[in-house]
Amino acid sequence: MFCFFTDRDGKYQLASLAESGFDPLSQTCRFMLTEEAHHMFVGEAGIMRIVQRALRADARAPRPTISGRTAASICA
Repeated sequence: MFCFFTDRDGKYQLASLAESGFDPLSQTCRFMLTEEAHHMFVGEAGIMRIVQRALRADARAPRPTISGRTAASICA
């Protein structure tokens, strides 16, 4: 999660450097922006897998009951 936010911050810093008037820096930053986009995609996909797996595990977990009634029926 930390790396995802670090890459996101790096994206904004590189985007501002890509506007530089010094052409070698500008060209290099544009290339690095494509790398950052890939890193952010990988990080986002990883976070999504973790969330989906947690939701599946939560759905399979037994729910506590009160006097034989499920929590869902009590709240309804």
